Amino acid sequence: MEIPLVRNEDSSKIISKLQMYIKQEVKKEVKDALNKIESTTEDKLQDTLMNQETTGQDEHEMFEQILRGSYKASGSNTPTVAFKARFPNPDSNLIRKTLKFKTRIIDYGGGYNTITGIFTAPVFGLYLFNLQICPENGASIHLYIKAKSGKIIGDLNSSNKSGKYGPCVSASGVEFLSQGERAWVYCTSASSSGDVVWTGNGGNSFSGILIHT
Repeated sequence: MEIPLVRNEDSSKIISKLQMYIKQEVKKEVKDALNKIESTTEDKLQDTLMNQETTGQDEHEMFEQILRGSYKASGSNTPTVAFKARFPNPDSNLIRKTLKFKTRIIDYGGGYNTITGIFTAPVFGLYLFNLQICPENGASIHLYIKAKSGKIIGDLNSSNKSGKYGPCVSASGVEFLSQGERAWVYCTSASSSGDVVWTGNGGNSFSGILIHT
């Protein structure tokens, strides 16, 4: 990184310029790392799925191979931390509550708690979270992905007027978390205190992955 010479400026301005350059470099490194991971994951996924058909490899092993292979190919030293959970429990009377997804599909790093519905970061880093919800026919729901002390990093506000059950919608959020800091899904409002989430297709999920340290 080349920093231009700065003359006749007080120290506060110099510090401000340094901070700006550092932030730009960090963003560039994160973007490059994500591009490398993305470019290798698709090929890894296809190869692994083909291997699963012939070897009977289970789902947990499959995801671990994809994640570890992608990080290795990208040259990243980022540890493998990733989770995905499905089936909010309960799926009704959600207003002003944390959604608790009861079934863990994967949980590398052991960060997601199905009882509380809260993910706790096992290591410091930049995390990407994704929420997918399938509202009941005629129902509306407003959810936040929250992190740390309640900071909103993702916003899902959907009203299902399709005349069908469960067209799914999604939201995502990115946040730096220190070890021990948390992320969760919170329902701020819904059209009913009853059943507003359709669980017939298993499409409701909350997931997250550590993308940079």
